[in-house]
Amino acid sequence: MASVNDVISDAALLAGVGDQYNALDAASVQLGLRTFNRMLDSWSSEFTPLYNIVDGFTGAPVPGFVLNPGQSVYTIGAANLLGVRPTMISDLYLLDGNNVSYYIQFISADEFTRLIYKVAPGRPDRVYANYNETTITLTFYPTPAYNDQCHVLYLAPLATTTNLSTVISFPPGYEEAFVYNLAPRLAATFGVTTPPDVLQRAQWLKSTVSAANSNTYFLQNPMPTQKRRFFNILTGGTV
Repeated sequence: MASVNDVISDAALLAGVGDQYNALDAASVQLGLRTFNRMLDSWSSEFTPLYNIVDGFTGAPVPGFVLNPGQSVYTIGAANLLGVRPTMISDLYLLDGNNVSYYIQFISADEFTRLIYKVAPGRPDRVYANYNETTITLTFYPTPAYNDQCHVLYLAPLATTTNLSTVISFPPGYEEAFVYNLAPRLAATFGVTTPPDVLQRAQWLKSTVSAANSNTYFLQNPMPTQKRRFFNILTGGTV
């Protein structure tokens, strides 16, 4: 695997702002490093280039939290629960004392406002996630009545670095995608035109690594439909 410095040097060569016989000066290398980190940060906001799903109960910087009976609102962030502000939460489930899992459905702000009796107690079956700058606020419904483990599965952002000697450690295909997608950014920075073939391959490589992380969603029907059901005005569900 190549180092970050190798990626920057090869990208500069493709962009036409460097050559293989004369190394970039220190200022240009540092500019390349900042550009590379900004690219990784930008890709992290797109979600599809992200490949690592973390279970917050076991793998977060500050692992795990348990729901408190009577408390519906929980804040996730660098200085709060989990010790990290996830780029995006993929899924969430609860685990009780008997190792039984309960799937939690994400609802929008509009769906949350339409809940009639928001303080209804019980085992949550849905959550409203409010994404803020440095935190995510989770509001569970119904209000938790049990000390269930809360497993937050989130997509970890792509790791940036300040060390040029850091060896790139990503899944297959990412290294070349980094080199070719960094090249147009460096070309624009130095005021040169990116070769068309480099642009075309950059787009193809990014699409390839993004497609590898695609998750197919299957329509769920967790409740039987053969028997008559009744609407519960307190929970908004059927019984």
